[in-house]
Amino acid sequence: EADATVRVPGPVSFQKGRMTGSGVGMTYDQNTDVLSLLDQARVALTDESGAAATEFRSNAATLARLEGTLALAGSVHVLRGQQVLEADDSHVELSTGVDFVTAIELRGNASVVGGGAFDSMTAENIDLDYTEDGATLERVLLSGSGAILMKGTDGEAGREFFGDILDLVFAPDASLTHAAGHGHVHVALPGRLGSPTRNVRAARFEATGEPGQDLTTARFDEDVEYREEAGDSGAPRLVRSNMLGITLADADGD
Repeated sequence: EADATVRVPGPVSFQKGRMTGSGVGMTYDQNTDVLSLLDQARVALTDESGAAATEFRSNAATLARLEGTLALAGSVHVLRGQQVLEADDSHVELSTGVDFVTAIELRGNASVVGGGAFDSMTAENIDLDYTEDGATLERVLLSGSGAILMKGTDGEAGREFFGDILDLVFAPDASLTHAAGHGHVHVALPGRLGSPTRNVRAARFEATGEPGQDLTTARFDEDVEYREEAGDSGAPRLVRSNMLGITLADADGD
């Protein structure tokens, strides 16, 4: 009572609303409404039907209900549907009432596997922003050796994006409507239906599209190198310039 803090040295679990959690060792500050799980932290959110929506695991976790944040420290593992997110540490923004996730920041050795539009992402840091209801991914920002493998169709490989900084914006249907990159940019455009594989390198790029259509145009700037692979019969085509514009037919052909 002296400091309005509850301390639990051993295994503990809690539940409030659509959130449940467990760990070993806990402190709860009644004045600030901050709960800390000291080891083997697990925090989970369910949807309106009670089914698992998002589960967080880490070495330790701190839930600040008034601020609507969840800080995860050490060996972070997040399961969100069929999507797996991992990092050294993470900061999570929660909705009012902490019913669902509105943003996830992954810090250190960050990776995301699975998603509506992409197969995988890796970078030193990854930020994911969701719609206000937490249902749909709106934007992804990668910094530090970013790499993104987009989802292909009909067994074909998807496009690949590399760069020191990568910024992607998605429509509600998961189609990509904007993509930009800075620093050591590399975009791989896989061949399809007899078309050659293309690789473009530059200092920066920006691509735009429309919902339901994916990216339709792209521009590359500074030290641009365009390489079009040839078949068995010839040498690859190589073009260098200060600027390059490309029209993209659809998500699978260029």
